[in-house]
Amino acid sequence: MKPLLTAAEARALDQATIAAGTPGPVLMQRAGAAVAEVAEWALHAQGPSVKGPVAVVCGPGNNGGDGWVAARLLCAHGVAATVYRAGRPERERAGSEAAEHRAAAEAAGVPVVDVSSADGLAAAGPALHAAPVVIDAVLGIGVSEPVRGHLAAVLEVMATLPGHLIAVDLPSGMDSDRGHFWGPPLACAETVTMALPKLGPAGDPGFVACGRVTVVDIGVPPELVAELSPRAGLVEADDARDWLPVRTPGAHKGSAGHLLVIAGSPGKTGAALLCGGAALRAGAGLCTLAAPHESQRALDQRVLELMTADLGTHDELAEHPGRAAARALELAAGKRALAVGPGMPTGPAGALLVTVVAREAELPVLLDADALNHLAHDLGALAEARGPRVLTPHPGEMARLTGLTTAAVQADRAAVARAFAERHGVVLVLKGARTVVATPDGRISVNPTGNAGLASGGTGDVLSGIIGALLAQGLTAGDAARLGVYLHGLAADRVVARHGGELLGLLASDLVSELPHTLAAVRTPG
Repeated sequence: MKPLLTAAEARALDQATIAAGTPGPVLMQRAGAAVAEVAEWALHAQGPSVKGPVAVVCGPGNNGGDGWVAARLLCAHGVAATVYRAGRPERERAGSEAAEHRAAAEAAGVPVVDVSSADGLAAAGPALHAAPVVIDAVLGIGVSEPVRGHLAAVLEVMATLPGHLIAVDLPSGMDSDRGHFWGPPLACAETVTMALPKLGPAGDPGFVACGRVTVVDIGVPPELVAELSPRAGLVEADDARDWLPVRTPGAHKGSAGHLLVIAGSPGKTGAALLCGGAALRAGAGLCTLAAPHESQRALDQRVLELMTADLGTHDELAEHPGRAAARALELAAGKRALAVGPGMPTGPAGALLVTVVAREAELPVLLDADALNHLAHDLGALAEARGPRVLTPHPGEMARLTGLTTAAVQADRAAVARAFAERHGVVLVLKGARTVVATPDGRISVNPTGNAGLASGGTGDVLSGIIGALLAQGLTAGDAARLGVYLHGLAADRVVARHGGELLGLLASDLVSELPHTLAAVRTPG
C-alpha cells in the first residue's frame, strides 16, 4: 500500500530528510518545480500557444514558499506568472526557506501583487478571475482550526475563481488528517502533493476537493519512510493482486471454501441471493443460505448453485428465540466462514443469534446490516469472540455501534474506525466513499475504487458476499476486507465505464455479474 501521512508524520519525515543531508531550501525548490511543471501542462491543455497568465496565490509559510519557486520557474520558462502575496509581511518568518525563495523570485523580477489587505484583494479580483490557471499556495498541512481574518477572505475569493485551480500539497484550509475544510471549501482541478499522499485528502470528503492528485518525488529517502512506518495506506492494484487467492489445478469445491450466510427473512430474500451469488462469483466453492422456514421455501425456487438451510418457522423462532442461534452454530460446523446480517431475522431470535454467533463461533464471522444493529446492544460479545470478526457498517450503523452521531463519524472516519477496531479487536470496514478498513493493530487502509453508483439498494449485500468468500478461501480477516472492498468498488467502476460513465441505474446484481471480469482484470498486470 502507498503510505498515507498524517500532518505530524509529514513534518517528521521532512525533518528527518533535512537531518539526513538534504537542505530545506532544496526540498522546496523540488516541490515548486513540480508545481510549475503541472501548471505548464494545464496551460498546454488549453492550447499550445497559451502562455498564461498564471496566478500564484502565496501564503506566509512554507506552502507559500513552494508557490514562490513555481512562479520564478514559470517566468523563466516564458510563462506570464504573477505572485499574489496573501500573507502579511510581519507573519513571514525571516530567514526561513520560504523567505529565501521569495527573495530569489523578487530578484528574478517576478511580478508581485500585494493582496494582504482587503483593498488589495478587491483590486486584484478581476485579474485573478481572468487567470486560466491559478496555483493555491496559501496554506499547507498545518491547519487544525478555523481559518479566520484576511486569509479566510482570500480563500473565499479563490473558491469563486473559474480558472484551473492547482493546490500545493493539499487545498488550502483542508485538515490534513480528516479531509474536511476549516475555511471556505475549495474545489481544485489538481493537487500536487509532495513525497507521499496525506491521509485527509485521500479519504472522504477530502478526495473530492483535490481533483486529480499527482504525487511527486522530492528526494525523501525510502528508508526514512520505512523507519517512520506510517499506520495508514492507500490500497493499490498490486496489493489487490498479491491478496487474490490462487486456485491450484487440483482444487475442488470443498477446498475452495464453504461459506454459510444467515440472511433472507421474509421480504428480504433478495439480500440473501445477492450475498450468496457474490460469494460464488468471488470464488467460494460452496455457499449455503440459512433462512427462516418461510424464506427458505422461496429461496429454493430461485437458486441454482446455492444451497439452503432452515432456521425454523416464524412462530417457532418467536416461541423459542434460542433455536435459531443453536441451529446457526450447528450449521457452522464444517464451514470455513460465516456471514450474518443481510436481511436476517429481527426480533429476539435475531438478537440472540447475533450475540451467540459473535461470541461462540470458532470460524471467521462477518457481521453486517441488521446483525450490526443487534450487536450494538451487546458489544461485549466481541471481547469473548473465539475467531476473527469483520464488521461492515455504513456511517449510520457505525453511529449506533459507537454512540456517536452520523455527522461525528463522518467528520473523522479514519480515527473512528481505528479506535473501534483497536478497542474491540475486530476488523472494521467503514463503508462509504473511500471506504476505510481498520485492523486491531491500529492500521488503516483507504480504498480508492468505487463510485456514487453504489448508492443503490443491495450493493452492501454484495460486499458481504465477496468478503465472506475471501474469508472462506483462507485469507486473513484484514486482507479479506481490504481486497473485498477493492474488488467491490472496481466492479462498480467497470460497470459505470461500460455504461458511458452514467452513475444512475447501477444495480447490485450488475456487480455480481461483473465480478469474474474484475478478478481477471486485477490478476493481469497493466
